[in-house]
Amino acid sequence: MSLAFLSSRVKYKIIIRSIIMKETRQINYENKLLSRKEAAEFLGLKENTLAVWACNKTYYIPMFKIGKYVKYKLTDLIKFIEDQEMGKMHL
Repeated sequence: MSLAFLSSRVKYKIIIRSIIMKETRQINYENKLLSRKEAAEFLGLKENTLAVWACNKTYYIPMFKIGKYVKYKLTDLIKFIEDQEMGKMHL
């Protein structure tokens, strides 16, 4: 879509709105909470494995208890995967 026919003020508003939408999507991605089932699927594990890890403190993955539900932040799961990388060089 060409914006040539629009005034500079309207173009500015469209660009600002676009930037805000992109930032909002980024914030939503960073704060996305997954159920234990979704987190297990993301990690390629069984749901019960995450429950056992939490109970036995085998691995530490931050989680939130909301009522009877357990939730995991997507960014915490990504960090957990990165921390498990073998052969990582530490400088």
